[in-house]
Formats: sequence, structure tokens, C-alpha cells
Amino acid sequence: MSYMHHKKPNLNKTLILLDGNSRPILRFCFDLNLLWWGLLAMAICLCWYQFADDYHRWVQQEIYGYQTVRTVNQLQQNALFNVNETLENAKKEFLTVQKETNYLQYLLGLNPQNAVREIKIADIEKQQVTIQKSMLGNRIEKNSVVLNGQTVLEFYEDIEDIAGNKLSAEQRSVIAAKKLKYLLSGKMKKSIKVSQINDDNFKGVLGHSIIFTVNSDDSKYLSIPPEQLALQWAENINQEIKRIAANRKKINMNDFIALPPAGTDKRIHKEILALSDKVVKENELLADIQKEVQQISLHYAQTPSDYPLLRPISSMYGLRQHPITHRLRFHAGIDFWAWPGTRVHATASGRVIHADWYQGYGYTVRIYHGQGVETLYGHNSKLLVRAGAWVRKGQVIALSGDSGLANGAHLHYEIRKASVPVNPAPYLNMDVLSAAKLWE
Repeated sequence: MSYMHHKKPNLNKTLILLDGNSRPILRFCFDLNLLWWGLLAMAICLCWYQFADDYHRWVQQEIYGYQTVRTVNQLQQNALFNVNETLENAKKEFLTVQKETNYLQYLLGLNPQNAVREIKIADIEKQQVTIQKSMLGNRIEKNSVVLNGQTVLEFYEDIEDIAGNKLSAEQRSVIAAKKLKYLLSGKMKKSIKVSQINDDNFKGVLGHSIIFTVNSDDSKYLSIPPEQLALQWAENINQEIKRIAANRKKINMNDFIALPPAGTDKRIHKEILALSDKVVKENELLADIQKEVQQISLHYAQTPSDYPLLRPISSMYGLRQHPITHRLRFHAGIDFWAWPGTRVHATASGRVIHADWYQGYGYTVRIYHGQGVETLYGHNSKLLVRAGAWVRKGQVIALSGDSGLANGAHLHYEIRKASVPVNPAPYLNMDVLSAAKLWE
């Protein structure tokens, strides 16, 4: 018989009797408080484990983000350091160039009237060998040796920096000119050769005679290496010597030519008159051709043959469905798709007759090119010309936009003849000859 006490049960212990003789077969005591605290501790452990796992993941993400930001910051700092280093080097180079420029400006002077003053100081042999003295600014003196009208040698020096034991540029040029004069008086069968004196000095030699020398000052002012400058001078003199020798040979051959027969003067006079008439006719023909070329050039400049801007065409000339009213309407021009602020160029030279708001075209420029031809540029965001101004072909006249009746930024371009719109497509990229035929 099973029974339970009618009294309030004890929460700490519960007695279970299963046999009829009131003998306990199995007794098991549960401590409910201990069970409750165990479940609570288990729940707390589970919550703590979940919290620890989430916190660990959050810490890992924060560490990864910190490392990423630190890496990016290091890259930015390295890039900034490189930029600063480049700027510092550029500043140093700029200061160096500025110092050199200031020094050259000081040497050359700032007055253009004193930049070059040529003074002919010697005529050694009937305009065959001359010396020309020039002042570059206030300090640099140039002495040029001219052989038969061609400059073959140039000697430079700073007049405020002349060494006491050093020949001046004028003395060197006089010595070279005298030696060239002596060279021209002979048969001139040999040519000048270049040999080295030391690292920076070279000489031009003819046989055993030194014709000229090249030093570091000459190389510095001409920005040419000394050896290359010496070779160039020698080549200049050799070419002039050969030309003078050839002219002398021609003169000697003329001594053996017989006198012309009688009546040659009259025949030559007639030929001269005939040639004079032919020259006059050729000049007239040339003047006519030049006039025609100028006329063709003027017509081409006034022909709207260029693109107003290099952008894709979004709508052609003719019937179309209007993008805003969605009705079938005649489109009197060509639409060019363009970003707002794209530069719009005049397709031909002419006079601006309108530069303001113009009906549904918004801010519009209209240019008259003559012979009743007019171009229109509509839906601009900004106008760069005014009415009455003359513009040339290719000049920027406006910036594209979406003013007026427009559903987006684009350029509306029209060509009108006698105020009637015509198709602009045949005019785009028109060549000069095709443009000239339009004005006939």
C-alpha cells in the first residue's frame, strides 16, 4: 500500500515506498536545491562559453582590422615620405636652375637693346676673312671669324673674368684670321686636322701651323664638347676653303673662253626682254593663284565643316518621337551626347547674332557665316561669347548642358540656310574643295 503524508512535504527529502508491507525497496534522495543550483551553474557556464566565444571572435576581428589599418597607414606614410622626398629633390633642382638662370640673366642683361651689338673691327682681305665683335649682355664678349661670308669660328669670354696669362677672345680671333688669310694666299691643297692638347683643349692644325685652339670656355658658352666643337670648326673652314678654291678654278677657266661673236648683245637683249615678259606673266598667274587660294581658304573657314564637339551622336536630323512630349515631331538638327560642361566649338568663322536664352533651346549661340548660312548651338549650361562678337573656326563658344526643353545634358546643333534648317550631317568633316563648291 502506497501512501503519502498529508502534511506539507519536505522539499529536502522525498520517501518512495513501493511494497505493500511498507518496506522501502528503493530509496533515493534528491536534493532539489542542489539540483536547481546545478542547472543554474550549467546555464551560466553555457552562457559564459557563448560569450567567451563571441568575445574571442570580436577580438580577432579587431586585431585583424587594426593590423589592416596599420598596414594601410604604413603604406600611406611610405608614399607620403616618397612624395616629400621627391618634392625636396625637385625644390633643390629648381633652386639650382633658378640660380643658374639668375646668373645667366645677370650676364646677358635684361635690356634687349643691349643684347647683341656687332662691331666689325677688321677687314683682312677684301671681305674674305673678317672679324665681328659682339657683346651678349653686359659681360659676355663674342668674337666671330667670318670666312667668305660664313661664320667658321666663335670665341667667347667673360670680360670681368680674364686671367692675366691667358689670351683674350679678341686676340685669339685675330691670330686665327691672320692664319686663315695666309692660308688663302696659297694653293690650299691641304685640309685642317684636329689634335688634342690636353683633356679640355684641342687645336686645329694645318701642317705644322696651329690655325685655332678650343678651350673649356668656348665649349661652355656653345654647350658643345671641346673635341666636337674643334671638329665642327675644322669642317667649317675646310668646306669654305674648298668652295673658294672651286671659285678660283672657275675664274681661271674663264680666261680661256673666246669672245662672243658679233650680234650676240642684241640676241641676248631680245632673250632678256622675252624672259622679262614671261616673268611678268608668271607673276600675274601666281597672283591669281594666290588670290584664289585665299578665297578658297576664306570659304572653307566660313563653311560649318567641323564637329562642334567630339562626342557620339544621340539623335539624327528628321522625324522622331520627342523624348519629353513623346509625340512624333520633326527634329531640325543633330544631338550630340555630352557631359555637362563639355567645351562647344564653333564649326565655322562668323559673327555671333544671338547669345542668350532662346525659346526651348535654353542658352543658345547663333552664328552667321555669310550667304544666308547660320549655325545654332542649343541647351548649353554657360555661354562664352556675346552677341556681335566675331569668332573663328574651332573657337570655344559655350559649355554643354541641359538648359531649356531637354531630358539630359547634350548639344543640339543646327545649320540653317535662309532661316530654314537643313541636314548638318553632309557638312561634317567636309574637305576644302567640297566646301569651296558650296560658295560657287
